[in-house]
Amino acid sequence: MMLRRLEPEDVELLMLSIEFALNGISSNTFEKIRSKLYEKFEFHLDDCIEYPHALKCILDEFLDADSYDDFLKLLDKSLGKTELNDQVSYFVNVLKI
Repeated sequence: MMLRRLEPEDVELLMLSIEFALNGISSNTFEKIRSKLYEKFEFHLDDCIEYPHALKCILDEFLDADSYDDFLKLLDKSLGKTELNDQVSYFVNVLKI
């Protein structure tokens, strides 16, 4: 699937939404996920825009099923009623698989 590059404001919205959702689980979850992501893939969180499966892999390893469900609910809440473009929708859908 060929997707267009995200506009900077879309990247910012997505990154802030992910941070909000992870911090909603616990205050140190965001930092732990960022650290694990870099440790395993040498990725920063914004690298996951193009490679959402990397973030999915780390979330699957680090979060239990209930925490993962909480993360997805908080992510949806943070994104709110925003109309998601194809790239953001694809990213979110990868995390929901």
